[in-house]
Amino acid sequence: MQQPGVNPEAGSLWMRVVVADGGLPTDIELRELASRDAAGLQAVATLGEALLETGHSQQAIEFVLRNQAWLRESTALWGMGGYVLATETRYREAVHWMTGWQKRSDIEAWMLFNLVEALRATGDDATAHQVSEHALTLPPDHTHDLHRLWLVFDRPFEQPELLEYAATAISKEGLSNGSAFLHSLVAAMFDAGVAGHRQLPFDAVRAKLEAAVSRYRAQLKREPGHRRVLRKAIRQISACYDGWAPKLWRLTTSLY
Repeated sequence: MQQPGVNPEAGSLWMRVVVADGGLPTDIELRELASRDAAGLQAVATLGEALLETGHSQQAIEFVLRNQAWLRESTALWGMGGYVLATETRYREAVHWMTGWQKRSDIEAWMLFNLVEALRATGDDATAHQVSEHALTLPPDHTHDLHRLWLVFDRPFEQPELLEYAATAISKEGLSNGSAFLHSLVAAMFDAGVAGHRQLPFDAVRAKLEAAVSRYRAQLKREPGHRRVLRKAIRQISACYDGWAPKLWRLTTSLY
């Protein structure tokens, strides 16, 4: 880390070792490190993730909120702050933190995904839609398909190609629990024939969706955005079938 021209990734690895060792530098030292060179900036940009991964979520939140004045000066560190707040379901704080995202020319799609999660959780679907649409114009990263998963829920009947892509082309392999849950809802809508696709029997679709809910139930209590799209998915699926069973099932949306 002391050598000139060091690979920035060395900073990321160094920070993970420091956090694992429990010897975190002071806020002043971290600010100086971030301004030193690319490796120093990368080190501090990794701090939030390293703290969360080692079970120090409260320390990560406090660091971000305590140092927001200088963290917001760099888009990389600003993005780290949004990640910490959104991951720890501090959604309103995350939305406030990421205000002014449109003015950052070096923003990345993964940063905007944290904003989308926060906006969906706070009920601002219109802004979340705009943010995801913008994210898809940025260089591709691992969150492009995650943005597409959220976009499907806005107008599924009007976007048959997007629904089919999300249900059949996006792999659940490697998805976080929250994104895997969204994928299960999208797949259930596709199987029900939303937007005119092939239709599987109602009982089979309901069983698959309820299995996904069961797997995600513990986290669902903390995720208002995910609960809202679950209710929407149930309503849209039940509308694809005739008979009393789908109508009665639709009443279960009040439970979420």
